[in-house]
Amino acid sequence: AFGQNFIWVLAGIPIAGSDKDFVYYIIPSPIVSKNVKEAHDLWLRTLGKKGQAHNESEMRWISTNYPFAVPGVKDGWMEKYLENWEQLSN
Repeated sequence: AFGQNFIWVLAGIPIAGSDKDFVYYIIPSPIVSKNVKEAHDLWLRTLGKKGQAHNESEMRWISTNYPFAVPGVKDGWMEKYLENWEQLSN
């Protein structure tokens, strides 16, 4: 909905009192859209904890690691976008 030139900047916020720094993932919108759609489609096709079908909803999620295998989406897929600020200058 945002177009090919939209860029997502997702922030990893450290726990309060932690000595870790914020981390940022700079990801083009088409990449985010593809991964979110594939994860949601798989979730719809996967049965719930009690064997029930999942119902369509407007809820979506994005994660560096998925709780189950998503074809074409590998755990850690976001890592190549970590601190990739060069995306903003293209």
